[in-house]
Amino acid sequence: MYTILEAFANGTLRIEADVSQRSPEHQKICDLAGELEQNLSKQLSDDENELLRQLLDALASESSHYAENRFIRGYQLGTLMTMEIFTN
Repeated sequence: MYTILEAFANGTLRIEADVSQRSPEHQKICDLAGELEQNLSKQLSDDENELLRQLLDALASESSHYAENRFIRGYQLGTLMTMEIFTN
């Protein structure tokens, strides 16, 4: 059995969310977003659709960076809490 540190060292530690285990509420929101995107796409010209695609890509990228920063900050805070426990 691997330890977490071994999994981290050899690259098998998965930290991304498992989208197959979305809550019903989360799945409903994802379905709605896809439906709205399709409906909007049907109403737009090719140039407008390209602009929409660029916007969605930029928003996804921004969201990814935000999630990465939140993870790093959470890990740092967790480590600081652990250090505090061991020093007290």
